[in-house]
Amino acid sequence: MTIPGHRYIEDLIEKKSDYCISIYLPVHRRGDTQDPLRYKNLAARAEKMLVEKGMRPPVAADYLAPEFELTRDSAFWKNLGSEGLAVFLCDGMRDRLSLPRSFNESVGVARRFMVKPLIPLFTGDGRFFILALDKNQTRLFMASRFTATEVSLPEGAPTSLADTLKYDDPQSQLQYHTGSAGTGAAGGRRDAVYHGQGVGIDEDRQNTSRFFQELDKSLYPVFYEENIPVVVAGVESLPPLYREADSSGLLIPESLNTNPEALNPQELHNRGWQLVAPLFAEKETAAREKFLELHGTGRAITDLGEIVAAGDDGRIETLFASEEAEEWGIYDPGSRRVEFTGKQVPEAVDLFDLAVARTLSNRGTVYVRKQEEMVVESKIAAILRY
Repeated sequence: MTIPGHRYIEDLIEKKSDYCISIYLPVHRRGDTQDPLRYKNLAARAEKMLVEKGMRPPVAADYLAPEFELTRDSAFWKNLGSEGLAVFLCDGMRDRLSLPRSFNESVGVARRFMVKPLIPLFTGDGRFFILALDKNQTRLFMASRFTATEVSLPEGAPTSLADTLKYDDPQSQLQYHTGSAGTGAAGGRRDAVYHGQGVGIDEDRQNTSRFFQELDKSLYPVFYEENIPVVVAGVESLPPLYREADSSGLLIPESLNTNPEALNPQELHNRGWQLVAPLFAEKETAAREKFLELHGTGRAITDLGEIVAAGDDGRIETLFASEEAEEWGIYDPGSRRVEFTGKQVPEAVDLFDLAVARTLSNRGTVYVRKQEEMVVESKIAAILRY
């Protein structure tokens, strides 16, 4: 199971094709005989939409054939281990994402993918990193409100103190031995094991600081690109030492003072989420208060057509969109006008989804919420930058 990151979402948003198919399906974590049947119905709807939009029936059938074949793959449905399935199909692309979030059942065919259902997985509800510090095997996790998944450290990044010191004078390597058969919590083979005996406190601190400085150099580009909070986990003095080396400015004030090797990913996620949840809630509360303060001034708006145009202009700072809302129409960037079609005719897109996509493309913040959780009664609301 993976959680799509900013780059994946941006690629989806920018992908253009005559026939972009988006399918969202709530599924059962341990499998259910109804899941493939419901997916088959969605695939059939997608095939019908393709024909309605001008694709010849035999071509449409070939386009969806792998999805109908998937409904007969019992192992796939049994091993999903998730609550939601998102599928994106177009020329040269066939992505199926097993995700830790249940979706409203839906299918769309347009010139761009529908992304709004994905948004709570990586913005608003909170995406964050967990940096699990260990002198022998440091690991990095990408986390959301729902789960945490281990991701590879950047190529060339040191994973241990031994990695940092391996090019030093041989005498400084007496506290290390390589080729250990030991494994870390993730099951990976350790290339070196650290032994503190014989190393002075000052030297140990200096060496660990060097390790963290090198690690920070590798992680800075990753943290900068994602621009999300980082939870630091580690025993004893490790989190404070890493804070001294950090150049990203994204570390949250509190640390997870524990041995990350002793926790499984779900336990690590649960404890990390307890630290970041108040920060995300505080940010959203501030955005809601700002909208209410600006409402009526021209910088807090609720008109869908106006919001679509503002999103395309890059003027939206924060967008609130109803999870259930859908409105099909055609937006002309030249005239900045919206034509509401009421259904999926050729050239039409879900305008709520388009507003979300354009806001994200222009680095705005998006909160997708249930209608009863919206900042106002409107199905969409935006704070403008200017």
